Amino acid sequence: FLVWLAGAAAVFCWNLAAHLRFLAYLRRWAVPVQDGDTIRTFNRLGDQMELSRRPNLLTCPGLRVPMLACLFRPALLLPQDAASGRALELSLLHELTHFRRRDIPLKALVLWVKALHWFNPLMWLMARAVEQDTELACDDSTLHALPGDQRSAYGRSILQAVSAVQN
Repeated sequence: FLVWLAGAAAVFCWNLAAHLRFLAYLRRWAVPVQDGDTIRTFNRLGDQMELSRRPNLLTCPGLRVPMLACLFRPALLLPQDAASGRALELSLLHELTHFRRRDIPLKALVLWVKALHWFNPLMWLMARAVEQDTELACDDSTLHALPGDQRSAYGRSILQAVSAVQN
């Protein structure tokens, strides 16, 4: 029991420390988005998705692609040199879809399960599969929300995001 408890505590503390470092980074560097066009696009998409509650919209240096973060006060983080126009709209739509689907709480649950079952290699594989499946499900939901003529533009934006992360 003590070995299991020590392993669970180690996995949990490791992830907690990483999360606290990330939050400290956000507190220091993230600022609310000031660009009026970006804010209008964000609000328009939130209205279209019928989101009564929305994440904070912040910009943060050091990010390569937009992301949704934080469990209790969700924030949609944009890179400092975020795309504009249609590419930005598609990125915001993707991240707001993550928000609507409640993917952050799901990932927090997976982290807890991973900490409790740290000794099981299948659990680590399951956690990786959940991460991939949430992205695929979000892409699928986003694609279905777009008119047919805009789906190829969404596919190109995904490829650009993957390219930016790999570089």
